[in-house]
Amino acid sequence: LDSSSAALTLKGPELSLYAAGVAVTRDGKHVACASSGNTLTVWDLETCRVVRTLEGHSAPICAVAVSPDGRRAVSASEDCTLKVWDLESSRALPSVESHSGPVYGVALTPDGRRMVSASGDCTVKVWDLVTGGAPRTVEGHTSDVFGVAVTPDGRRAISGSRDGTARVWDLETGRTLQILVGHLGHVFCVAVGPNGRWGVSASEFEVKLWDLEIGCAFGSLDQGFVTSVAVTSNGNLLVSASRDCTLSVWRLDTGRMLHTLKGHVGNVLGVAVTPDGRRAVSASEDHTLMVWDLDTGRPLRALESHLAAVTGVAIASDGKFAVSASRDHTLKMWDLDTGQVIATFHCDGPALCCALVDARRVVAGDALGRVHI
Repeated sequence: LDSSSAALTLKGPELSLYAAGVAVTRDGKHVACASSGNTLTVWDLETCRVVRTLEGHSAPICAVAVSPDGRRAVSASEDCTLKVWDLESSRALPSVESHSGPVYGVALTPDGRRMVSASGDCTVKVWDLVTGGAPRTVEGHTSDVFGVAVTPDGRRAISGSRDGTARVWDLETGRTLQILVGHLGHVFCVAVGPNGRWGVSASEFEVKLWDLEIGCAFGSLDQGFVTSVAVTSNGNLLVSASRDCTLSVWRLDTGRMLHTLKGHVGNVLGVAVTPDGRRAVSASEDHTLMVWDLDTGRPLRALESHLAAVTGVAIASDGKFAVSASRDHTLKMWDLDTGQVIATFHCDGPALCCALVDARRVVAGDALGRVHI
């Protein structure tokens, strides 16, 4: 960031069409990238060198997760398997084979002892990574299961399915605790709040907030096709972005919508909130970003410099700067107080996503399957 030049361009396998997923180790030293070219690649973020190229899947990788200690990665693939990789030796443990359909999602419990997978075979499976024994198969969904998340205590999981429902599971017994019904379309992704009491599920047209203890929705964030969501650090507010050119601000304890943020003239593709929870920054197909006051719902300023759709945005830990990704092949660093561009970085293809590793480094993925640091 000091020189406004890319430290390294990371190129995926030749047959890669896009980067399907990225996971950063908890210590911020390594990043694992899942590729549609069937390969998982690991980079050292201190040296900006590729340290591992993990090959073994026979179909595109759909998701990746890294263990809390940073020593192992887990990849989920359309070849119906999961692989557990030792990141120090590049050795893959024996393939985890039990699903009969593509594996679309994977999550690890906070202690790293168990893995939960979601599959197109309509099941969720719970794997013991310590004993390596046969998985517990959790059945109930009637169509593809796309996503899965684990509660902070590691005792429950929530899954989302093409059948239009989300389900809460007891990971010890495999018993269905709650069936969350109410979506009008496929449930593509799920998340759990920091207290483990509430969950979020997203379909094509809405985001629903659930009390996981009683299985009731206490809010429905109906906003057209929701493209992105962000939660304030205190867990009080959720900001959702939509293809109807607006954003909405919701209270998570009541499910009440506080503000509709209007100002963009194109689909809103991404949103991030500042650490203090007072501002949000949105990215839009109208080539701009906008900074919003979450207390009043008013726009503070428009950030204009990109020449094509802005596809992603991330905010620095001090809340003073933001980085944006755009289809104009660039990333831009912004001073949120002045609205000025601080630096511009160039990618080889349209930039699709970005994240700040720390105060000096940015990670971005582009449409050519490359990761830039």
